[in-house]
Amino acid sequence: MRDLPVVPLLHAGAALRNALRRGCRARGLRVIACRSREHAARLLATVLVDAVVVGARRTGPDAARELVRQYPGIPLFVAGPFRPDDGPTLLSYRRAGVCDLLVDGVDDHAAVELVAGRGARGVRRAALADWVRVAGAYGLGIPAALWFFERAAIAFAS
Repeated sequence: MRDLPVVPLLHAGAALRNALRRGCRARGLRVIACRSREHAARLLATVLVDAVVVGARRTGPDAARELVRQYPGIPLFVAGPFRPDDGPTLLSYRRAGVCDLLVDGVDDHAAVELVAGRGARGVRRAALADWVRVAGAYGLGIPAALWFFERAAIAFAS
């Protein structure tokens, strides 16, 4: 369990936290609830992080932009009590580089699919999904293709 990629969660909602913990555990991810930005920053610096989920109340668009700038390879999701008339706020989050926005109470269970599918592991998995077809297009045999794509995955993860 300790070697699983981590999803730091900086959000106060128990429903989202519980849904993410249950769903992500089944998908090979470990959700860690962070009490502060410093705790989340420690996790980002010390463990393999697949995605970050933050609450809109704790992280405004400027702070989200800073997180995306500091950690460009880690998808950032923002969850909050967004309403239809929050268009300018939602747009500012999207312009900040946030991967996706989650509505509290509505997207709790969909959040698992979004975080697991659009997290760093999901992106790598999708990029390497059809390696046999690509290897065949370049005339590589299976052992050579495995070696090539293993190196590509290591380089992509770095």
